[in-house]
Parts: sequence; C-alpha cells; structure tokens
Amino acid sequence: PLYGSHIRNRNANGYFKVGMPVGPAVYDPDEQDEMRSNLAFVADFDHFSEDAYFGLNDYTGNQNSLALNLMYNHYFTYRSSLIVGVQGHLDYYRETLGNDTPWLGSDRAYDFGRDEEEAGAYAEYTYAIKDKFSVVAGLRGDYNHYYDRFFLTPRGHLKWNITPSTTLRGSAGLGYRSTNVITDNIGMLATGRELVIPALGDLDRLEKALTLGGSLTQTFGLVNPGDATLSFDYFRNTTKDQLMTIPLPASTGSEDIVVNFGENQNVGYDFSVAGQVIRSKNWAWTTVINGSHVKDRIKQISDKLKNTAYQLEEDNPLKLRFREGGSQYDIYAVRSAGIDPATGQEIFINKNGEYTFKYDAADEVVVGNTQPKLQGTWLNTLRYKGWSLNLVFSYKFGGDTYNKTLWEKVEDIDPRYNVDERAFTDRWKNPGDLSRYLAIKERRSMTPHNSERFVERLNELWLSSATLTYEFQPKRLRFKRLAVGVGVSDIVRFSTVKYERGTSYPYCRTINLTFRPTF
Repeated sequence: PLYGSHIRNRNANGYFKVGMPVGPAVYDPDEQDEMRSNLAFVADFDHFSEDAYFGLNDYTGNQNSLALNLMYNHYFTYRSSLIVGVQGHLDYYRETLGNDTPWLGSDRAYDFGRDEEEAGAYAEYTYAIKDKFSVVAGLRGDYNHYYDRFFLTPRGHLKWNITPSTTLRGSAGLGYRSTNVITDNIGMLATGRELVIPALGDLDRLEKALTLGGSLTQTFGLVNPGDATLSFDYFRNTTKDQLMTIPLPASTGSEDIVVNFGENQNVGYDFSVAGQVIRSKNWAWTTVINGSHVKDRIKQISDKLKNTAYQLEEDNPLKLRFREGGSQYDIYAVRSAGIDPATGQEIFINKNGEYTFKYDAADEVVVGNTQPKLQGTWLNTLRYKGWSLNLVFSYKFGGDTYNKTLWEKVEDIDPRYNVDERAFTDRWKNPGDLSRYLAIKERRSMTPHNSERFVERLNELWLSSATLTYEFQPKRLRFKRLAVGVGVSDIVRFSTVKYERGTSYPYCRTINLTFRPTF
C-alpha cells in the first residue's frame, strides 16, 4: 500500500538444561547450608521473525539462534567459587528490504542475509564475606567466524554492604555486539525518502562498548520501617562504531544514509525512590519515582562519515551536524536578536557578534541541546480488593527543541492554505509592532533557514498509560484466577511548547484489552 504501516513480530523459544553434582559438598556452619560443585549443559534455541511495511518500504526479517553452553562450577569454600565453561553460538539471519520510491525514479532492494558462528570460553571467580562484601571477576574470549576476529572481554563487579540498610555497588566491563542495520534503526523506514545503505562488507557492524558504573542503595522507613528504598546509579559508557541513520537535505538527492558514527561517550546517573504509602486489609498504594540524566560527548567521528565517499557532489560536501567534542543532540542555528520593530526584518547575530539583516548558514552555531536535564517516570499502583489501577506519568525537563511548527505553520506559510492561528495574530504588520514573527509573505520561502527564534525550552508532563484490572476466582471455570482489564496510552499532556502532535508517521494512541487466566 502507498499509505499505512504494519509491524508483526513472532517469537518462539526452546530451552533445555541438565546438571549433575560433582565431588564432595562444602558445608558452612553459620548458614547451616552446603554448596556442591556441579557440571551443567544448557541448550537454548530462539526464533524471531518480523514483517513490516511503512508505505512502500517493505521489510522481512528472520533470525534463528542456537546457543550451546557447557559449564563447571567449582566451590573452594561456601563463599568462594570458580565457574569455567565453553560456549558455541549460531545465528542465521535472513533480512530483505524493498525501498520503492517511484517519485524519485528509484527502486532499491537490499539483502542482508548472513550466517554468524561464534565459539568461546570463559571463567568467572566469586568471593564473598557474609552479609558484608562480595567481588566477581570474569574473563571471556570468543572467535567470530563471520568477522574472522577474536574478542577478549573482561568484567568485574563489587558489592559492599556498608550498613544493614546501605549497599554500594561498582561494575566495569567491555562488550561487543553484532548490530542489525534495519531492526536497530527501524524508525528510518517511516519515510518516503530514498535509503542508501552500504553493503555489509563496507560497514563495521561490530559495536563495542566500555561500561563503568556504580550504585548506592538505601532502605529507609516511609510509613513503616523498611517500606521504602532509595537507589542512585552512576554510569559511564563509551561506544565505538555505532550504526546511525543520517538524514540528508532534499537538495542533496532526497536520501538517508547508514554509516558508522565513530566513538561516543555517555556519562550520567539514574535514581529511583520506591515506597508503599498505604497498606491495609483492602487498600494498598505503591509508588515509584525514577529519573535519569545523561550527558554525551562525541570523542571521534569516523573517517567514513567525514570523507567524500558520502558526499554526493564534490562541490557540495555533506554538512555534518556533528562536531568532535560536542553532542550528537546539539541544535545548530544562526543566533537571532528577534524582529526589528521598524522594518519587520529579522536581526541575525553572526559568529563575530555583529548584528545583520543577512542570513548566512556559515554563522550557524550550537544554540541548544535536545537532551533533557532530567527525565523519568512516576508509577502508581492502587489496589482495592480485586481491583487494580495502574497510572504511569512520564516527564522531561531542561531540554530544547527546534519547533518546526512555528516555521512551517506560522512563519513560512502560504496564506491561501490552512495555517496556525498565530500566523495572523503574532506577526509583524506595521512599523513599531513588537512581534515574534516576520510579516506575511505572498509565497513560501524557497531557501529555509535555521533561526534561534524557533528554539524553545521543552518541559513536559504526560499521563503515558492507565490500566484498570479486576481479578477474581471464577467458580464454574477451571481457573485458579482470572484477570480482565483495559488500558489506554498517551491520555493527557502538559507542555511548555505549542507544537503539532499526531502528524508524525506512524503515530497512534492505543487501547489494550487484557484477559489473563491462571490455571
């Protein structure tokens, strides 16, 4: 179909595990318990398929994965153990994408089918002091036949119970992931543009990540002792060779390209406060507030993204919206001093700090960042007898947005068609008017520009989902319990920015019906 969207996912999983004790047991008199060394074999099969279309973009993907794991767990003492093992992993991918854009005279087809075989060995040592301290150190080595490369990935974890109610954790590790071009960037299919995706051999699809993290958890009393928990997590991630979809201006050929981005670093923290506010025979109210703050920095942009291989014309190089040392969420625009009341023209500020009526794209600088200072959710569960009401609020504060609605529906308009009412109430009309927007023109601009006037601080609070469920024990049916319910998403939203919603593709509000029997 020319319009519409559809995504269908199917998954099947099979799991087999067998183990046997080996050697004598290790007894701990304090715990009055024993541990025994053991040998185990685990086989895990997973099938996943996805069929999707977004207009004329048609995607089909199938993945069959088989993991075989043989491990031996040896206990030196009750609190000291070593795990060693070998593992084989088989992945068979079959992916096809049809990118039909007849209005551009193009009909691209991609085939990303491949087979990945990987074999490796690992070891992990654990030592613990009762109720006080534990440390885990591990090392893993894998050979991937598809990439013909060997990977060594160490990791470690530390836990310290400072007090009975305070726990400190720290972790570090190195990991690798084989990325999937389409499913990792599924949103890029929701476009009528032509997609340019290099052959698999021209992309380094191994995404590497170095993670450092720590957390502090404190249990305290909200209404009763021990009924609330506060946790704080700090993390530092460095990711290399991440795949990204880069949209290009229509003037460059109406194309999007997929490239290796380079090296990016994220530093931030998460927090969570959970507590039981009400607990009685019939009533219960549990609430959880969590939030996160992330700051990213581009450490290195890949040569493939910089060089002329991704420039469609030698005299018109690709203008990247990324700078090493900056953020991938930076907003670039020309600084603005507003609308001149005398002439109705916009007063721009160039890189030298000089005021001018002339717009020059070379004067674009960072004027904002879309990454919120704080974002998270507030979850509430209220129970009364068999009834349960779940409300999830989401929030984000401190980020910026480039309000395209102001440009497309208020300022750069054709007055003969539908526009935002602000196009007639908030624009410059006569000398001396103090207005935010330019005077109405007879026709739309042929050279759109990026002005700081359209950058706004975005603070939002919205009710992202509400679910009402009733659970009962049917007497005539062969169920232990039966739960039925209804849920609605994206119910109400409060925002500091007035912009169009529901025009993005695809966009939907959902209603979910629940029927959950327990036998």
